[in-house]
Amino acid sequence: MLCATSEQDASTQLRIIESCTKNDRVKINSKKNEILLINKKSKELNLELFNEKISEKQTIKHLGIERQDRNTPNVVNRISTARATMYSLMGAGLHGINGVNPLISYKLWRTFVIPRMLYEGAAMKMKMADGSTAVLRRNRPGTKAEMWSKWSDIAYEEMDNTLAVQQYIQQAINKDVNDVEGILNQPDGVDEGVWKYEHLRQFCMELNGLSVKLQAECNPETCTQMTATEQWIFLCAAHKTPKECPAIDYTRHTLDGAACLLNSNKYFPSRVSIKESSVAKLGSVCRRVYRIFSHAYFHHRTLFDEYENETNLCKRFTIFVTKYNLMSKENLIVPILDDQELIEGESEA
Repeated sequence: MLCATSEQDASTQLRIIESCTKNDRVKINSKKNEILLINKKSKELNLELFNEKISEKQTIKHLGIERQDRNTPNVVNRISTARATMYSLMGAGLHGINGVNPLISYKLWRTFVIPRMLYEGAAMKMKMADGSTAVLRRNRPGTKAEMWSKWSDIAYEEMDNTLAVQQYIQQAINKDVNDVEGILNQPDGVDEGVWKYEHLRQFCMELNGLSVKLQAECNPETCTQMTATEQWIFLCAAHKTPKECPAIDYTRHTLDGAACLLNSNKYFPSRVSIKESSVAKLGSVCRRVYRIFSHAYFHHRTLFDEYENETNLCKRFTIFVTKYNLMSKENLIVPILDDQELIEGESEA
C-alpha cells in the first residue's frame, strides 16, 4: 500500500515501483491496483502504472479491512480481523511455546497481527459517544522533532486510563519545563503514593539523558570512584556485597536497579493505587539516584549545567524530595536551590 498527500507524490512513488520491478525482474498487474481518495475533492487524479491507468474506488480492502473514502473508522472490522488472524496462526507458532523459535513468533506478530490492529488507527479521528472527535495522542512515523508530543492539553479529569498520572506529568513537562511548581502540583483525586511513584519513574527516565551525556567524559579511567566532594565516596549496591565502582558504572547500575524496582510486579503491581510498604521504598531510590546529580555537578560541571538548563531536572528533583520528605536536607549537597526555595518546599510538605 502506498500513501501520498498529492498527485505528484503518488506519481513519484509509482515511478520508483516501476524501476524496482524492472531491476528485480518481477511484474505487477496494474489492473489489480486501485486508488482511494480520502476526503475527496473535485479534482480527478490521473495515475498510471506501466502506462495503464489505475482505477479509482470508493472502498478498498487492505489487510482484510475495508476502508472508505470518507475516512470513517472501521474499528470492529479491524479488531475482529486481527483476532481471527491471531487464532489462525496459533498453530504456526504465534504463541512462541512448544519449542517454536521466539523469533518466528515475533515475526508472525509483526507481519500479520499488529498491522491489522493498527491499520487506520494512527490517521483517524475517533468518534466519541457524545458525537465529538478525539484525536489519538500518538507520535506518528515521520513526526518532526519540534512537533514531538505537541498535541493539545487535556484536563486530568478527562484522562480515563491507568497511565493518567504519568500522562499528566509528562504533559506538564512538555508544556513548560521551567514551571517546576506547576509540574509538581498534585491534582485533586490523585493518590499521593501514586503521585510520588510516577514522578520518580519520570526522574529516572530523564536521568538516562544525563547519563548519556556523562559518557562523553566520565569513564572508568578518569572517574575510578563514585564521588561527589572529597568527603563523599559512594558504594555500589548492585553487587552481592556493596563495593566501590567507577562512576559511570555506578550510574548505570543505579538506574538499572531503580528500573527493576519501579517495574516490579511484587512491589508495584498497580499504577492506580500503591501500598504504604511499597511507597516506603521510594526514599532509598531517591537517595541513590541523587548521587548521579552530585557526581555530575562536582566533577562534570559543564555537562551538568548544559543538561540542567534544558530540563531543570536537578532543581525539580530537589524540590520534590524536599516537599515529600524523601531525603534529608543534609544529603542535598548540590546547591541548586537557595534557602528560600528550600524553606518553601519544606512548608508545602
